[in-house]
Amino acid sequence: MSEFFIYKIQKGDLLSNIAKRIGMHAVDLEFFHNSKCGTSGKIYFDNLIGLSYLFIPVNYQSEEQKRKLLINERLNSPFNKNFFFPIYHIKEIINTFSTPEIEISYDLNLIFNDERSNKIVAFKRDNFKKSNQKIDSKMSNLALKTTQSIEPISFVTKQNGTIDHIYKPNELLLRFLDKKEKIQDFYIGVATEKYLENFENDLKNEEKFSKTIIGSVLIKTLFPNLDWFHKNEPWNEMIVFYPNSFPIEVICQAQYNHNDKNQVVTTIEGKSERKNFSDIISGKEISESYDFNCHTEITLEYITQKTTKKILAANCTLKIIKEKEIAYSHVLSLTTTL
Repeated sequence: MSEFFIYKIQKGDLLSNIAKRIGMHAVDLEFFHNSKCGTSGKIYFDNLIGLSYLFIPVNYQSEEQKRKLLINERLNSPFNKNFFFPIYHIKEIINTFSTPEIEISYDLNLIFNDERSNKIVAFKRDNFKKSNQKIDSKMSNLALKTTQSIEPISFVTKQNGTIDHIYKPNELLLRFLDKKEKIQDFYIGVATEKYLENFENDLKNEEKFSKTIIGSVLIKTLFPNLDWFHKNEPWNEMIVFYPNSFPIEVICQAQYNHNDKNQVVTTIEGKSERKNFSDIISGKEISESYDFNCHTEITLEYITQKTTKKILAANCTLKIIKEKEIAYSHVLSLTTTL
C-alpha cells in the first residue's frame, strides 16, 4: 500500500486550506510533499502557483494524535480489575543497618468482586519461602501462620486505583480469634503467647492496622495511583519508607517508554528532603532540622501491556541514605506466573 496519494490541484486551492481539511499543519504537508516530488515540483508558496499535483500522506498522524495514542497505551482511570492477572509471584529483599539481608518470596492470589458501587479486591498469600527455602524456624512459622489466619484481606479501591480502606476490618479479628487457640496449641511457649497477644492488640486498633497494611510496599506497588501514568511535571507524593513509620513527602518524576510494540515501561523516581534517620526508624518525627542526616529515594517501574493494560511486572526500590551510604533498603519485585 502506498504511503501517499496524488491530489490534483484545483483553481483557488491553498496549501493551508488543503492541510486543514486533512488535519495537518501546512508546514508538515509542505515538508512531506517536497520530500516526494523531486526538485521541479517543490512548494514555495501557499497559493501553489505553478503546481499541478500535491503528494498527500495516506496515514498521517498529527503530533496531538500521536500523543493521544501514546496516552491510551498506558494504564488509566477508572480502576479496572482487568488490569491484573489472578496470581503474581512476589520477591522481597530487605537490607537493614543492624541485621543480615532478608529475602522472602510468595505467591499472591487476587480475588475481585463488586458490591454495589464499591470495587472490592482481596488478596491471599501462599508458598512462602525464605532465601528460596521453605520456612522452618519456629518464630518465622508462627508469624506466617498468624498472618495467614486473617487472609484473604479485602480492600475497597478508589477510582484512581489506590486502596481506600480495609473492607470489614472487624472480620479479621474474628478470624484470628477463631484460629488463635489452635495456633497456640501448636506453637507452645511464652514467646508464642506474647506474639499472639501483640498481634491481637494490633488487630483491635483498626486505624493503625489499616495504615500499616495500606502503607506497605506491597500495596503501594500493586495498587499504584493511575494518575502516575500521565504525569508530565514533577509532583509530591507521601511514601512510607520504614515499617510502621510516618509517611515522607518525596518529589516524583515519571518517564514513559513506548518503544516496545507490545509493552509500555513506566518509571517513577522520587527523592525527599533531608530527614533524621532515628526519627524514621522510631516512627516519631521529633528532631530539629539541624539533626537531619539522611534522605530517602524511591524507584517504581511498571511493565504493562499496550492493548489489555494488564500489569505484567512491577518493581519497587525504597532506600534510606545516610551520609552517602544506604542504611536501609527494601526491594520488591512482582511478576506474573502465567
